[in-house]
Amino acid sequence: MNQRFRVAGISFEHMHMGDNLRMAAEHPDCEVVGLCDVDRSRMLAAQSDLGLSDKCLFSDWKHCIEESRPDLLVVCPATGDHAIWVERLAPFGLPLLIEKPMAASLADADRMLAACAQHDVVMAINWPIVWVASHRTAKRMVDEGCIGQVIEVH
Repeated sequence: MNQRFRVAGISFEHMHMGDNLRMAAEHPDCEVVGLCDVDRSRMLAAQSDLGLSDKCLFSDWKHCIEESRPDLLVVCPATGDHAIWVERLAPFGLPLLIEKPMAASLADADRMLAACAQHDVVMAINWPIVWVASHRTAKRMVDEGCIGQVIEVH
């Protein structure tokens, strides 16, 4: 039997949170177990789309993690707050998926990397265009030498 990974979404400021959680929920090995934002209204569409009960909604991120016991966190705050959120969440030791761009500055990126290194946390940056089937096919064809040297992509 495969392990089902428990996923929680923290901060709904970035528009891709709903898409990220939907893809997690559609994956046979994932289950969305918690949604957290200080503004409840930002979670309602995801709650409805995912069929989650009110007990899965949280306004306090620590409480969300403690109660929902996720295996990984999808984090979608405003870009300027990425470093703050990674520093808050890294001590929990959970893998983090954060939206692009990674950080608002090089200094913030360095803070994020330091927090993850200190707590042995894996952090991934979501670049959703990578998952588009036509882009993956084009990349495979380039790698296989089928279409020559790529100079520019539009």
